[in-house]
Amino acid sequence: MKHIVLSTALISLALHSISAQADWFFRGTPNNWGTSAMTAGSDGIYHTCQKFGNDRPRFKVSRYENWDESYPRSDWGVESNTSQLITINTSTKRISVHKVNDCNNLEQPYITDTLYAQRGPYLQTITQDSVIVRWQSRIKGKGVVRYGLSPSNMNAVASSDYNNGHEHSVQIDNLTPNTRYYYAVGLSPRASVHDNDMFFETAPPTGSHDPVRIWVSGDTGDSRANSGGLTRTYQSYLNDAGTQYTNVWLMLGDNAYHHGEQSEYQRHLFDMFPKLLKQTALWPTYGNHDAHRSSATRQFGPYFDIFNLPTLGEAGGVSSYSEAFHSFDYGNIHFVNLDSSESAGRDLDNMKRWLQNDLAANANNEKTDWLIAFFHHPPYSKGSHDSDNERDVDGTNDNWGGVSEMKLMRENFVNILEKYSADLVLTGHSHTYERSMLIGGHYQESPEFSNNPSQFTMSSHQSEYVKPLKANTDDDKQEGTIYVVAGNAAKSSSSGSLDHPVMVRGMRDLGSMVLEVEGLTLKAKLITDRGEQKDFFRITKSDAQSVNNTP
Repeated sequence: MKHIVLSTALISLALHSISAQADWFFRGTPNNWGTSAMTAGSDGIYHTCQKFGNDRPRFKVSRYENWDESYPRSDWGVESNTSQLITINTSTKRISVHKVNDCNNLEQPYITDTLYAQRGPYLQTITQDSVIVRWQSRIKGKGVVRYGLSPSNMNAVASSDYNNGHEHSVQIDNLTPNTRYYYAVGLSPRASVHDNDMFFETAPPTGSHDPVRIWVSGDTGDSRANSGGLTRTYQSYLNDAGTQYTNVWLMLGDNAYHHGEQSEYQRHLFDMFPKLLKQTALWPTYGNHDAHRSSATRQFGPYFDIFNLPTLGEAGGVSSYSEAFHSFDYGNIHFVNLDSSESAGRDLDNMKRWLQNDLAANANNEKTDWLIAFFHHPPYSKGSHDSDNERDVDGTNDNWGGVSEMKLMRENFVNILEKYSADLVLTGHSHTYERSMLIGGHYQESPEFSNNPSQFTMSSHQSEYVKPLKANTDDDKQEGTIYVVAGNAAKSSSSGSLDHPVMVRGMRDLGSMVLEVEGLTLKAKLITDRGEQKDFFRITKSDAQSVNNTP
């Protein structure tokens, strides 16, 4: 009873101005960049609700009706033709934006829960019958999720195990595969925060040939670089997707510059992608900047606090007992996430042993047709990092001899991936886009390939490739893998020659990748921040005894 009285008091404070003189003002496209006073609440939280049009909708929040103190540094862009509840914490200067149905018809519990929401909601470790919903609240309480098959029928309830916390992690089980669910979050006894973007789709049954759409974004951790290039990259992806649902989201490391701190994840991840985080489970990999404030071997720090990743094979694959490296299944795809930033040096033998066991088990799984691996450091690159330079090292690895992570991955893991006929290896780190032909067996520096390219090339096609349906792991025959460097979502580097001999594409454009898998066909494309398609390739699986990749 005491807790209920306290919550009611907080509601009252949140919804009434505590100052006769407004200190914080909204300025943006809805009011032609004039000044509209924001409503003050308790704990220094101010809010306003604004309806945006389609005129490049964006805004800032300023203090004292002038530009001397305004946030954020660059204009905050929002979705066209939407209404948004906007809050600013005047102590931390952190802005939160929540899409609402109608500014004139907001219920009191929704406003209160939203004002006191610090982060999220966001989705983790989605499977065919479960999902984890996470968010963070300013008020302590027991997290509750309501969910159902329509916004008007969210009658099922799941709750967290903790009764009085700020961090909320609620696992929902016993879901139906390949089904859309709508949900709302809040603190017990209600869950009132819901908008039209809050839904998810469970994975299809393992082995399903249903279409799967995958967004791949690399080195997204600096939303301020290239004059807000990440905003343009993200919007280009949303434009390309249209009404298509994003089933899988892979993030290729360096997810929060410069040190992987909580505040940097907030700025460059949660404030940047609120809509997609509500709808699609994010599968990140661990980059060297993420490792500045986290430890893979000890499983602590912001990266491991923020993400819930499978350790016991609960999403498919073999137990790794580590959130730094693991695997999961989605439809007929087996995904492998490796840690090139820390475990590749400090836990090398363990990660190699796990990878061998996981891929051996997957080879016997008749339900998976595709193998996609992702990690941060590329085994082949001539972009802003040079994979031939064994002293191109990040600080995390200094204490095991200063050997390049790119070299470690190429010499220790590429052969295992190729033995089990990995179809695609996705990496970041170099702030460029590079894409190989279908290759295999090249584990040394690039002159080895240049001196005898036919030895390592399964196909010199530029964009069309055919592979056997299942790998023959009993011999040393290479069936070929395509390697991609896509660390170009937020930053574009002018350094590097972009002439690694395994690559058929090398570009400095900002952008991201879209993968579309349907049955035995995988299509991949690079979409630039300008909305242009700059690369395309297709892999087709064949159950013929042999395949011909001769141009």
